[in-house]
Amino acid sequence: MNLQKYSVGSDNNHLTYEFFSEGPKGTIKKVVLYQEIDENVFNLAFGDWNEAKQKIDDSVRSNNDDRDKVLATVGSSVIDFIRHHPQAI
Repeated sequence: MNLQKYSVGSDNNHLTYEFFSEGPKGTIKKVVLYQEIDENVFNLAFGDWNEAKQKIDDSVRSNNDDRDKVLATVGSSVIDFIRHHPQAI
């Protein structure tokens, strides 16, 4: 499958990935965060970045008409994360 993806930036540890959704509702910052919850066990958190609260909001529905591109971008972050953390579950 060859879906379009957004350009993604990550931190040096490859635990946080950021990109911008572009659509009819404007530019929306999205964040994917990998959090270690047990030894080598990680949770993937994803959502819109809430600037006021300085955290991911995973309850908002931005509906920016780019669902497939957003999901492909999140998927590409999983591939990059696993490449840098091959022991992760």
